[in-house]
Amino acid sequence: MKPDTSRSHVRSLALYGALGLAVIAALVVAGGAVRAGGPALAPVALDAGAAAALPGLPADVLGSLGANRATGAPGTAGATARADGAGIAGNEPALDPRAAVPAQQDVREPLDGFESPGWPDAARWPFVADLEAIARGEPGGGAPWATSACTASEGGRALRAASDGRPCDAGYPAGAASSALLSLDLAHTAYDQDLALSFDAWLDADADEGLLIHYVRFDDDGATAERRLIWSGTGRIAGWVHGVAIDLTALGDRYDPSWSGDLRGRRAFLEFLFRSGDGSAGRGALVDALALHRRTAPPTPTPSATATTPPTATSAPPTATAPGPGVVRTNACTASSDCVQLSVRAFVDHRCDGRLQPGVDAPLRAEPAPRVDVAAGQEILGAPLSSSGTVIFLFPAVPEAEVALAMPDGYEACPGIDNPALVPATAFQRGQARLDFRVRRGP
Repeated sequence: MKPDTSRSHVRSLALYGALGLAVIAALVVAGGAVRAGGPALAPVALDAGAAAALPGLPADVLGSLGANRATGAPGTAGATARADGAGIAGNEPALDPRAAVPAQQDVREPLDGFESPGWPDAARWPFVADLEAIARGEPGGGAPWATSACTASEGGRALRAASDGRPCDAGYPAGAASSALLSLDLAHTAYDQDLALSFDAWLDADADEGLLIHYVRFDDDGATAERRLIWSGTGRIAGWVHGVAIDLTALGDRYDPSWSGDLRGRRAFLEFLFRSGDGSAGRGALVDALALHRRTAPPTPTPSATATTPPTATSAPPTATAPGPGVVRTNACTASSDCVQLSVRAFVDHRCDGRLQPGVDAPLRAEPAPRVDVAAGQEILGAPLSSSGTVIFLFPAVPEAEVALAMPDGYEACPGIDNPALVPATAFQRGQARLDFRVRRGP
């Protein structure tokens, strides 16, 4: 099963270690692709122009949700190493930083098995429709998603796209755009180490048709502010592909490599869209066993008194008092502390102009992974960058935090980029801030 060509980091659930599920054993990662027995699941052959021409969501999709709308700033590439209020790409935070930090554990949380005769649950699926039918002035018509007893990976029913009452062995109709909007309240995942959305898929469609999954953000009026393709899949597969997973901590946009998103602790919306062109004899798309897979982060001990010197504007990177090599500490919050969240991102900007060039600029990666250390008042934290060039820290609010990136050999900071960088308290909006380090190849 080939991953989408976006930076969505689709990966096998085998990466989640001790979850102990049968589907984990069925998938392995080989050569950067998630593979399963049987035919390959490929990304939909959809260029940027065709993607832009997809019918949009109606302006009043979230009219009934009121305060539950997901809003917030999109992820953007920083022109300088900066701390700002843009936060992590995503939605209005549902995060309560003062919540108790759980002990580490691996958790599977079922979201929908599609067994209910009353599907959809409006709280989980606030919008289900055929967008092409709406565009034709036929709301409620067309071929939307619906549950089906034709086949299922678990139980007796699954979710079937373009399900207009056709027989199980009938091909899907032409010109359908079956859309189902999934609402996720991820407030309880704010401290998770790993977070993924998983599902089983049956995809039987042409190369330019298939299942598209969009990250969707709405503005305060309920209009679509962002709609980003984070995953797609199609193929001629005579059976279920189990354990398809999307890493919700490192979302990527297939058409905008400068964008990234982390949905931990947030309210978010994902759109499951089946697109058909001329129609086919294939079954189209079916989805089943939708679930969250979480690895919660353990509490981290408070550093000793010898490692609590507050940083100053002229201080050196906090390597002397930081956790030792290989020690990871990203969370210094307690149930009683007033905490903030800092997202640190490092990426290679070859021109040092703040404009990421697809195929040229990329997240900073090296072996070993570059480390970021933070001195936040009495708290010292540190961790390596992820494969997406990011790392997230939680710590009690302080007047100023100092952040240092351990520059790998062969790289240097772009002109005007401070390393270490100071993050003042004023940079945090709604308890969140982001710091971008732009680097280039150096001597």
